[in-house]
Amino acid sequence: MIPYTVTVEADDNPAGNKMVIRLETTATGARVLEVAIVAGSGGTVSSLSFPHVSLDILISAFTAPDGRLPDAPEATAAPGGTKAAKRGSGDRSYRRMPDPTELVTAYRQASSVTELASRYGVPRHTMNGWLSRLRQKGLLVGR
Repeated sequence: MIPYTVTVEADDNPAGNKMVIRLETTATGARVLEVAIVAGSGGTVSSLSFPHVSLDILISAFTAPDGRLPDAPEATAAPGGTKAAKRGSGDRSYRRMPDPTELVTAYRQASSVTELASRYGVPRHTMNGWLSRLRQKGLLVGR
């Protein structure tokens, strides 16, 4: 799983409005996780502030014609470790846990939590938090 963040903002945008689209790529393709509209200094956003963005076309930019993932994309997107969602006023990044089934499978294949964290591009404490959530849900029996 490789997360990407795509930001859409007009060059002539004095208010600073922007659209932030979070997506992830896996071995089976890409999917959109979140679309956020952020009001800039003006404090309001209208539907006229942004062009139409086709999520299907955006996803196709991250997958090859045969459905497999292409080689690493150009530097137009920021891979791995991108900030998913900010809570509060601090600068700490919060990353969303991947699909529980995918994570349980990867956990069973990994030799350590550190290896698993590296595979998902997150700090070890984040991975430990995700694994604790899976244990609380009864999806994982401790190792």
